[in-house]
Amino acid sequence: MHEHNEMHTRITRRKLLQHAMVGAAGYSAPSFARSSSSKRVVISGWGGATQRAMRHAFFDPFTQATGIEVEEHVYGSHGLARLKAQLRHGTPQIDLLDGPPFWPSIAIQQGLLEKISLPNVDKSDFMAGAVADSSFGYSTVSFGITRMSNRASQPKNWSEFWDVRGHPGRRALFGSAVARHLEYALMAEGAALQEVYPLTDQKIEMAFRNLRQIKPHVTLWYQTPTQCERLLLEQQIDVVEFFSGRAFFLKDRGVPLEFEWNQAILNLSVFVLAKNAPNHENALLFLRFIAEPEPQAHFARLIHYGPTNFKALKLIEDPVTLERLPTYGPNLAKQLVLDSEWWGRHYQALSARWSQFLAS
Repeated sequence: MHEHNEMHTRITRRKLLQHAMVGAAGYSAPSFARSSSSKRVVISGWGGATQRAMRHAFFDPFTQATGIEVEEHVYGSHGLARLKAQLRHGTPQIDLLDGPPFWPSIAIQQGLLEKISLPNVDKSDFMAGAVADSSFGYSTVSFGITRMSNRASQPKNWSEFWDVRGHPGRRALFGSAVARHLEYALMAEGAALQEVYPLTDQKIEMAFRNLRQIKPHVTLWYQTPTQCERLLLEQQIDVVEFFSGRAFFLKDRGVPLEFEWNQAILNLSVFVLAKNAPNHENALLFLRFIAEPEPQAHFARLIHYGPTNFKALKLIEDPVTLERLPTYGPNLAKQLVLDSEWWGRHYQALSARWSQFLAS
C-alpha cells in the first residue's frame, strides 16, 4: 500500500488530464467529446497471471488516481475479432486491447484502430518501437531456450538445440504460433543476431528447411503455455522454448529451470486503441499513466516482464528481479528484438504455411 500511495502523489489526476488534453490536439473534437463525462475505460486482456498483475500495478492505481473505473474483459486472442464484430454492428464497446506486437499491423489493415497520440511521452525514455502511432508497448516478454538444470545436456543456443546428437533430450516448441520459429531456425543455421533480419524469401525457405530437420526430434509442439507448464512441473521435458516470466515463476516454486538469454527473442506487449473507442479520452489517460516509470516498475516486480520505460529499471532495487527482466541491459544485449511490423504484414500467410508444416 505504501508504494501505491507514493505513486499517487507523483501521478495526479490533474497531471494526467493536462497531458491528455495536450494529446487531444491530434484528434477531432467529436472523438473526445463523446467520452468527456465518462467514468470508465474498457480493456480487453488475456486473463491469468498477467491480468492479475495489471490489476495491481495498472488498473487499481489508475482508478484511485483518477476516479475512472477499469472494466476488464478477457477476450484474449479473439479480441480483434470481437472488436470487428462490434464495429460492424455499430456498437463499439472496447477501448483498449492488450495483444502481441504484430497486432497493430494486422488491425490497421482491417481498419480497426485509431492512432495513439501521447505527445508528452518522451520516446527517448523508451525502448525502440514502444511508443508508436498505433500502439503503446507497456512491457516486454522474451521467448528462449529453457532447460532443466539437473540434466546432463545443457544447450545454450539454437545450434545446440538443433544438435540432437551432441545434446540429446526431450524437446518441445510452441506450436500455436509461427512467429519466432523462422528466426530460431536461422540462428540454428549460424546466423548472428544482426543477420537474421530482414526475412527475405531465401531466408524463409532456409528456415523451413532447417525446421524440417528438427521436426522429427521435437517430442511435443505444445499449444498453450499451461500445457508447457505442466510438462515442466512434472519434468517430462528436458529443453523447451518458453517465455521468461513464467520460467522464473516455476523456478521460484522449485522446478530446476534455467532460462537462456542468449539468442532469446524479445517481444513487446502492446495496447492498441480501438476505432470509435467509446471512452477515447480515458483510454489515453490510462496509457499516459502506465507510461510512467512507477507503474511499469511495479508491474515488473510482480511478474518479471521487462518495462519499456528504461527509467523504471532504476526504481527496481532487488538485483534478482532486475536480472530477470528482458530489458535489463546485459540481457537485452544478448537478444533479438522481434520485427513486429514485418510479422504483422506476413503473419496470416505464414500461419497457413506453418499449419501445413506441422500437419505434414
